[in-house]
Amino acid sequence: MIRTLQLCGLFLLLSFSGRISAQCIDSLAVQYGFACDPRFEPVCGCNGYTYRNDCFARNNGLLTWSQGICDYIDFDINPNPVQNDGQVIIDAIVRNPGMITIEIFDHYGRQFYVNTYYLVDRLRLNLDFRAYPNGLYCVIVRNTDGFRAKKIVRPEY
Repeated sequence: MIRTLQLCGLFLLLSFSGRISAQCIDSLAVQYGFACDPRFEPVCGCNGYTYRNDCFARNNGLLTWSQGICDYIDFDINPNPVQNDGQVIIDAIVRNPGMITIEIFDHYGRQFYVNTYYLVDRLRLNLDFRAYPNGLYCVIVRNTDGFRAKKIVRPEY
């Protein structure tokens, strides 16, 4: 009898968790290759992942999301790779306003840029990569809650 109740409880738990995920993502709504506006207005999906904007969330089959990022910090690099004019925008968002430090290193670990900004929740930084040598760079954005790192390429033109 106890074994039967345990099995019934396990079945109910599994079926309940299946309904939660079914309410979050509709696999029939996934649209591969559908073009979205590339603007960085992040949304936090019901699955706990941050999407570039609501169009990307919708095309991944999400049924619900909220404005903002899921993690404590996230950022975008645009364009990546760097284009001929060398202009790059780093758009950083933190959940808890405060200090943001941005660092850029090359693949040898040499620091090319570092700056700290205070009392911000979103920072759009315009950088000129024309003076940077060709190669691969690591951009690190950090605050008191953590950090996020992404790569950027400065190709040869």
